[in-house]
Amino acid sequence: MVFLARRIFQCRGNICLLALSLLCSFIFFHKLGAPSLVEPDEGRNAEVAREILLLNNWTTPHYNFVPRLDKPVFFYWPAALSYKAFGVSEWSARLPSAFAGLACIALIYQFARAFLGPWKALWSGLILATSAEYFSLARIAHSEMVLAFFMALSLCCFYSALSAERLKAQRALGFSMMYLAIGISTLIKGPVGIALPGAVILGYLLLSGKWHMLREKSFVFGSLILVAAVVPAYAWAEFRNPGYLQYLLVEENLLRFFTHHFDRGGPWYSFFAIAAVGFLPWTLLLPNVVKHTWKKRSDDKTLFLLAWTVLPLLIFSFSKTKLPHYILIVYPALAMLTASAVHEIPTSSLRTRAWIPALPWFMLIIPLAYAALALSQPTLLPHQLRLPFQAFQALRPPIVALWPVLLLSLCLAIWIWTRAKEDAPFVGSCVGFFAWFLLIHELMVPLSSFRSSKEMAVRAAEFTRPSDQILIYDTYLSSLPFYLSIDRPIGVVWSGRKSSIMGSFYVAEKMPPPAGGYGRVLYTFDQFSHLWARSDRRLLVFVKEKNLARLSEGSGVQPTVLLKVGEIVLATNRGFNAHKTTP
Repeated sequence: MVFLARRIFQCRGNICLLALSLLCSFIFFHKLGAPSLVEPDEGRNAEVAREILLLNNWTTPHYNFVPRLDKPVFFYWPAALSYKAFGVSEWSARLPSAFAGLACIALIYQFARAFLGPWKALWSGLILATSAEYFSLARIAHSEMVLAFFMALSLCCFYSALSAERLKAQRALGFSMMYLAIGISTLIKGPVGIALPGAVILGYLLLSGKWHMLREKSFVFGSLILVAAVVPAYAWAEFRNPGYLQYLLVEENLLRFFTHHFDRGGPWYSFFAIAAVGFLPWTLLLPNVVKHTWKKRSDDKTLFLLAWTVLPLLIFSFSKTKLPHYILIVYPALAMLTASAVHEIPTSSLRTRAWIPALPWFMLIIPLAYAALALSQPTLLPHQLRLPFQAFQALRPPIVALWPVLLLSLCLAIWIWTRAKEDAPFVGSCVGFFAWFLLIHELMVPLSSFRSSKEMAVRAAEFTRPSDQILIYDTYLSSLPFYLSIDRPIGVVWSGRKSSIMGSFYVAEKMPPPAGGYGRVLYTFDQFSHLWARSDRRLLVFVKEKNLARLSEGSGVQPTVLLKVGEIVLATNRGFNAHKTTP
């Protein structure tokens, strides 16, 4: 009987694991390359990776052919390696994030299965994969998800090694893997790669009274792996770019943390609010999670997950620079704490207390109701919440087409949810979230076009010739170099007084020369006026329509508008007879 019960459980568990695997694969990879690169971060990161291959320089990151040392070059390596394997595209630019997101789900599932049990492992994976910020960062061209995976790997290896008290070889391997993962995190993002896992580990050892672990040989000797992974790489970067380490350590880390130098601050509670929004739709379960966690605070596993969740939030709350992706590392632990709270609702009362794990579904009803009103009865909404006409036209076809599928799937999910079996809520959630993300994937394509330079670049390509000089006037379109796919810099016209240019504080402060063999990139307004009036080359200038008149100030050369996309126009100092009919 015991054997039969175990076989039945394994069969049901395998079905749930298959449902989770299919859902996660769909979430992370379906239409991964369909949306345009969203500005500013995606376009910039994708282009830096492209220029690594174009310049064959794997030591110094360049953006628009200008050295950009705001981030270590290893931050861009995953996308560059993806380009090398699969070619340059939006899909390959996002592939490292999607793969890291899926790998982190697998890691958390295995960790939770070993220390919490199979059902909590399944819930952990489902909750993490469907959390708003985790899902979003797993589908953009940004290395934060790769960083989060290696940080999570280091913490999982630490606790696994700590638990292998009687297996010395496994313990030594675990600590070695921990240090290797921390080393890779440090290469990707700098000192924060050591600081965050280190703070969680030290905080847990302090709270659990296990300080003696710091004297263990396998723990101490593993630090040699960290040194071997990090020091040679950063030493070589410093050799190629003198002053790089000083800028990275002092300005990009100390000043970013302790001062308002980067002007991206917020109140002390910002990250708690960001975590609440980023954890949607599971945020409504947090009161139950807090209650459950407090009751089990003496449990060693719960204590470790609590340190993993709370300490990064507290540390970043003291930072003067606050960006949402900083706290991505807390979501794996928060998902496991939530999974423990959800799963331990008594099985016998699933029907009467199903409203607790069903609370996330109420969060999904809100955007559905908004979409229905915005598309069918927009006059019922406040003026500020009505969709712009262009967005309305772009979003209506996919919503109308998928609405029946979404409703049928949600009805099926609710029907499965109300079944009394232990796995019914989990499978029902997978079905419902599958439908929900089907709708999101369809909407991401038209929505991305409103924050991308792809359309402008595609339409401008027919006007460009190898002999033309291309410039951007008093603004910046971060994805334009990527979509134009040119092998020379785009000139940038600016005041010379801004704290950031091309999204880089380093470029604005240090004014580094462009890569060898390339001419001037940055122009002041006066330098541009001289160029506009006297250049013997045809200039193609991307400029906001409201600034168009400024191009001819002091020169008498009136601009000719070649095309207009949104608020940006493409103007030239000379006519272009071949395309007079282009709007």
